[in-house]
Amino acid sequence: MKTKNTFWLPAISLLLIWLAHLGGCANTVFEPALPESDADSDGDSDSDGDTDSDSDTDSDTDSDSDTDSDTSVNECEEDLDDCDDNATCTDLPDGFECECNSGYDGDGQVCDDIDECLTTPCATNAECTNTDGDYTCACLTGYDGDPYSTICDDIDECFLGIDLCDVNATCTNTDGDYTCACNSGYAGDGFTCVVSSLLEDFETGTWPWSPWVSVASGGTVSSTYAHDGSRGIMDPGWHYRTDVTFGTTTGQTLSVWARPDSSTDGRFYFGFNASSSGCRSIILAPNTTEFFFQTNTSYGYSAQTSVSQSYTAATWYYIELEYMGGGQYQGRLYSSTMTLLNTVTHNFGTASPGGIAIRAFNGVSIDSISM
Repeated sequence: MKTKNTFWLPAISLLLIWLAHLGGCANTVFEPALPESDADSDGDSDSDGDTDSDSDTDSDTDSDSDTDSDTSVNECEEDLDDCDDNATCTDLPDGFECECNSGYDGDGQVCDDIDECLTTPCATNAECTNTDGDYTCACLTGYDGDPYSTICDDIDECFLGIDLCDVNATCTNTDGDYTCACNSGYAGDGFTCVVSSLLEDFETGTWPWSPWVSVASGGTVSSTYAHDGSRGIMDPGWHYRTDVTFGTTTGQTLSVWARPDSSTDGRFYFGFNASSSGCRSIILAPNTTEFFFQTNTSYGYSAQTSVSQSYTAATWYYIELEYMGGGQYQGRLYSSTMTLLNTVTHNFGTASPGGIAIRAFNGVSIDSISM
């Protein structure tokens, strides 16, 4: 019996497998049982698939996140913002922000240029020019240096030899500029000097002498009143002469030396366009601290354009008059060293060419009239 049982058990097993095959059970897959740890690592520890459900949930969450990212808009890059052209757009998670650029002021949507020149950012002796969103600094003419620092320094054109003075003129440096004055014996504006014609040096004769015509007496000739040479004249009354004519050619000049004894008294009239009916004059006036023009019809007095001017007692001044054309004249006052002190210009309307005239009172010496 033991042997019989042993024989049939294998045979019955083979029969059952064959019957199962004939019964349509070929799609059934029998898999060996796996260790519990392997099941956990595959996420199949629950037969109802809870772990698979959690995985699906995570997948849905990731899908929603991708959808939100895809629909976010960068208004700055897409040019959908309303920032000013002079502002910077910054993208934010919930919109965008506008901020005015440097040199502009506003709320970002409207930005206006800031005029930095109103705060005087440039150096002394420099000029500020406002630009769109910025500014520039430049040293003024006659100055040099860094216009963005504290000061632009004066250029001494005379020392450097870059002035435009005539070779027969003296250059005098001034703050930011320079002046040119023709040397003694020359006439002109300093930039062009020609040999002057000395009209009167008061060196010989008894005053008044021809061709001077006396309107009012007075005048003392002495070496005490000389600027150059051996004699000059003090306090002459009105005298004129018509053997020379001034005011015919633009650029024509007339000059004289004058010295007041007082800083607060005295006056000298240097007449031009003179005739028997009167003249016009440029006046050195310590008594009123002025340098000015007058109309002297019938040798009376009618003040015209004036500038304020102080004087030093017992100091020589050089007066130069230039005809500018069209009835306009310019008077220039120089120091004894030919430094330009003041300028006054007046338009009389007509040229009215004529002779020259002189008058002085209360201690004013006169010498060397040239044209």
